[in-house]
Amino acid sequence: MGKISVSEFEWYLRDYLFRQYNLNNRQFLRAKLPMDIINTYLRYRQTGQPELEQYLGSVLENLSARHVIVENASDGTFELRDPFVRLQCSNCHYISYLTALEPRKCLRCYSSDLSDFPKRKERPQ
Repeated sequence: MGKISVSEFEWYLRDYLFRQYNLNNRQFLRAKLPMDIINTYLRYRQTGQPELEQYLGSVLENLSARHVIVENASDGTFELRDPFVRLQCSNCHYISYLTALEPRKCLRCYSSDLSDFPKRKERPQ
């Protein structure tokens, strides 16, 4: 399990959690997540569920240590402590999903020059 693969998976997991939070999903079942990721992201369609479970274990441990999530080991669930905000780095243009509890730094180049991600423009009807 390479460091790059884990950090890439973390980005996709943060993206997934960001989108789910916006749909009012606050609590997540850990055992269900690998299949949700496989079904949601084309990038992981050919990846085996055991491999994603390894990535998930590493990433959730990291998110828990950074106080982004609260895990409930008794029922295999976790929930977000705060919503994610989508920010774009002005230096490398990487999109970072961060909570208010995390340092406001790019997750790729660690720059603190982040701006709000542009909102989607409304289509004329």
